[in-house]
Parts: sequence; structure tokens; C-alpha cells
Amino acid sequence: MKSFNEVDVKSLNFNVFSLFDDRWLLLTAGQFSNKAFNTMTISWGSMGIMWNRPFAQVVVRPTRFTFQFMNRFDYFTLCAFPEAYRPALSLLGTKSGRDGDKIAEAGLTPFPLPEEKSVAFEEADLIVVCKKIYQDDFHPENFLDPAIEDNYAQNDYHRIYFGEVVRVLKKKIEASLPSTSLRAGLRLRSGSGSTVAERSRSNRDCEASPSAAFRASLRLRSGSMSTVAERSRSNRDCEASPSAAFRASLRFRSLRLRSGSGGGSGEG
Repeated sequence: MKSFNEVDVKSLNFNVFSLFDDRWLLLTAGQFSNKAFNTMTISWGSMGIMWNRPFAQVVVRPTRFTFQFMNRFDYFTLCAFPEAYRPALSLLGTKSGRDGDKIAEAGLTPFPLPEEKSVAFEEADLIVVCKKIYQDDFHPENFLDPAIEDNYAQNDYHRIYFGEVVRVLKKKIEASLPSTSLRAGLRLRSGSGSTVAERSRSNRDCEASPSAAFRASLRLRSGSMSTVAERSRSNRDCEASPSAAFRASLRFRSLRLRSGSGGGSGEG
């Protein structure tokens, strides 16, 4: 739980169609303490407002191992994961919890939600906690489109569950400082021992110090005489004279090339 923040359900801004159909979700029901829980991958469902309450709606066939846990327990969770966990979700959607510890095989880490007596996963980036408020079985005589029947060759019609969303948890985004190697790399790029800020100040010195001819041109504007050529030569002097830090940087790169050091990433 330390790696998650609780957020308001109305702050969520994902595309619910993509969430179900493209990203998939883990539906989990049961109790963590005695390992009386199971999970399955789903891509059918919905979210919205019903009876003035935020809800998530899911369906489970009676042949699924998760079905008994959905019926025994009052809460269920929906967990969304980063794309890297797609293989784990594929495994959890095709294997049954009856046949072994598929969660361990998928490499996921379950943890308890004591308040709701439910279970979620550390690797998730979004957890939606729901309390069941309605359930019913699909009745084939109510299908208005006959093509729907094609999904039930075994007559294993889904049970539909509406769960009121009681809590939403989002993975924290950890703000970390640059690593030691990255900080060292920044120092090297700015010259021997000088920092980026020091190089910036040195470069600004050249830009901010007007040349003698440029000062003369200012006097020209106030009535003194100076040629455009003199001002141009002096400006080129400033542009052609790199700062001390920049010259040190060039010397450092030259030494690296002579000693055979390669460029590219620090891990190289």
C-alpha cells in the first residue's frame, strides 16, 4: 500500500474502452489471509454511474474458478498494469487457478486490502476496489441480437456483477535525484571539474562584456567616431575566444580520444 495513493474516482481520465479492450484488467476476488482468492484476466466490462453511484461492471462464466470467489465475497478488485506485464495477463487469462499457483508463475505479487477483505497486486499501476451491489445471470431469451448466442456454444452464460467503486488507488510516481554517474557525466561534459552552471557563467562573461570597439560604437552613437570595421573585428574576437571552461572541455575530450576512451552511454 505504501507505493499507492488513493485518488478520487472522478479524477480518472483514461479511455474505458481502451482500458478493457486493449490493456485488459485482472479481476480478483477473495481473501488474502488464508489464500482463499483467485484472479482472472478480463477484457469485457464497463464503468460509469448507476443509481447515483460510480460502478464497475464485470461478467464471469460459471465454469471459471474465479466464479465461486465472486459469489462468496462482497468485494472485488480490478487492476490495470503497464504494457510490460502483458505476458503475465495472457497467462492468467488462459490458465486456471484450479491447476496450480498461476499467480506465482506469472511473477506477480498479491497483497491484502484489509478494509475490503480483498486482494490487489503490487505491480499494478491502477487498482479499482468495488463492493458488489447487483448480480444476475444472462438469459438467452433476452438477447435481441441472435449473434450474441455465438459466444455461448457451451451454454455457459455469464453472470453479471455491478460493483460500487469504493476506492481507487494509483501507483506513486517516485521523484529521484540524478544518479552519481549521471552527475559525474554532467561535470565531465562541462570541463575538468567545472559544473554546468560554471560553464554557463563563463560563457555569459564573454557575451556580457562588450569589446572596446563595441563600446566605441556606443560612443559613436553619442557623437564619437568609430568605424564599422573596428566594431566587427572586435566582435569576432569575443566570438572566437572560448571561455576557460569551454577550452578545458576541449582539452578533456582531446585527452579521451588519445587515450582510446569511447563515447556513447555511460553503461557502454
